[in-house]
Amino acid sequence: MTITQDIQLINQRIDTHFTRRHNTQYWLTAVYDRYDHCFNFFFWSHQRGFRQRSVPLHSLATTDIDAFAAVIAGIQAHTHLTIAYYGFTKERWPATGALIQKRPRDIETNAGLPF
Repeated sequence: MTITQDIQLINQRIDTHFTRRHNTQYWLTAVYDRYDHCFNFFFWSHQRGFRQRSVPLHSLATTDIDAFAAVIAGIQAHTHLTIAYYGFTKERWPATGALIQKRPRDIETNAGLPF
């Protein structure tokens, strides 16, 4: 798949799940999977009084940060949903050199877990 096809596929899947319900939060997550050498995208929703729901959108079968940045730019041009990043603690945006993720999240460091 080309990058434009990946962007179109992710945006179509976002449109099908983004239903704009009352009292519902929506956001996206991008996960850098170092073990499978890919980037994964998820759509999250949380309606008040219900559990959070995660739907996998797509996986990019590459670890090229430039391709990832192009896909993120295509998603942000289509939607203004918040994007949370996981697994990008040492990675930088190619255009600006800024860190993608400033510090690891608790789930990445096992902070607060009983084991």
